[in-house]
Amino acid sequence: MNRKPLLIQVFLFIILTIGVIYIFFQWVQPLKDTVEHLQFQLSEERMLNEKLSEREKQQEQTTDEIRALPVDDPLVEEIILDLHSIEGKSDSIISDMSFTENDISVNNDKNIPIYTFRIDLKLEAKNNQSLTTFLKSIEEDERIYSIESVQFSNSSDNQPITASISLNTYYIKE
Repeated sequence: MNRKPLLIQVFLFIILTIGVIYIFFQWVQPLKDTVEHLQFQLSEERMLNEKLSEREKQQEQTTDEIRALPVDDPLVEEIILDLHSIEGKSDSIISDMSFTENDISVNNDKNIPIYTFRIDLKLEAKNNQSLTTFLKSIEEDERIYSIESVQFSNSSDNQPITASISLNTYYIKE
């Protein structure tokens, strides 16, 4: 008779232990896994947010530097602002820009000399798509640009790309 209550207690203890283990693995462990996953996502989001804010600050700094440039010719200023607008649309950064003004003779009805600006850019694009968007935006711009050359490095799909781009744009002096 003493054995029966002891067996019942051992049996209840085993069932209770199995129940606690079951509850742990069915409810508690998935919650812990979810918390760890969400903490990882949060840290990733914070890191991406920091990178994005750095990029925005860099673009603002570039904009301020461009606006601070002493520009004698209003046309150059328009071109700079135009290219900066395209830069913002394409998620790219123009790190260097130089201008060269040239005379060209064009046979036209009025014999008006047409001048050209050669623009050499160094561009840092986020990826291939950003570079393509930048180039397409230049082609679709109201101002006539002709892309003379494009040289780039890091052509992997999701890697940052550094590109050297040479453009020409045309105007008539009044």
